Amino acid sequence: MMDLFLRRLSAAALIPISGWQARIPRSASAMAGFAFGLGAAVSVAAHFYLLGLALFGANRILLGVAIADARPARLAVVGRIFDIVAMASMPFAFALADPGRALAASFQLFGYAAACSGSPTKAKSSRGSAEFWFAISMILGIALACLRPDWFSVVAYVVGALGFVVAGSAIAAVLTEIDS
Repeated sequence: MMDLFLRRLSAAALIPISGWQARIPRSASAMAGFAFGLGAAVSVAAHFYLLGLALFGANRILLGVAIADARPARLAVVGRIFDIVAMASMPFAFALADPGRALAASFQLFGYAAACSGSPTKAKSSRGSAEFWFAISMILGIALACLRPDWFSVVAYVVGALGFVVAGSAIAAVLTEIDS
């Protein structure tokens, strides 16, 4: 129920942006969003955390609108790849900024890979809901880590563990579907 409310809220917030973005080719928007995402990772790796947060926010907006309004469907696939690579670059950037965070970043990336591996299945609507909440936790975790870089390790372990929960829910949904 809450995820439906948040989806409607985010859709309403993106309407003005999508109107502005309608004048730009969707593929250019997706590529610009990807560039902002990589720029955010470079900024974080160079210890410019607030700049990284701003670029990451631009990445989320541009890719979010490009993926949500993707025509043709192949653009949604490319946008999803850009999204996964840009999101995965952020924990890596925190590890580059401080090698002492490498284990936590690896765990977060491991959980993210587990959560993303179930994406093609989309077994049930509850699976989509779990994936939505994981994406929100990943975004909020990166934002929090940009604001408080010294908290990155704790945030990374929590978000990584949530990734395994999402992967477990995908496995459970598929096994339930097979058995019924």
